[in-house]
Amino acid sequence: MMGRCVFGVLLTLAMIGCGSGTAPVKVQPTVTPAAQTVKATLEQVAESGELGSGAEELQKALEEMKASDPAKADALLSDFESLKNSSGASAKSKAKAMLGKM
Repeated sequence: MMGRCVFGVLLTLAMIGCGSGTAPVKVQPTVTPAAQTVKATLEQVAESGELGSGAEELQKALEEMKASDPAKADALLSDFESLKNSSGASAKSKAKAMLGKM
């Protein structure tokens, strides 16, 4: 009888220890404020077709992106030069292409 009690307690403790543990943690990629500004500005241009006064802010944000992602920032900066000289459907198309590189 005593053996059954000990066995029951051990079995219970073993079952408690077999839990699934902690839930897996999903890590979200860090998005810098500069990248957020670039994305928001490009989305606006992709919708309106006009860069306007956002050009200076976009260029500054792209320069800031060089600290966290230099390759992406350089690629976007070269596209930015052609975006500055575009308007209408052409600007929309270039902004969408740049967004695809984000």
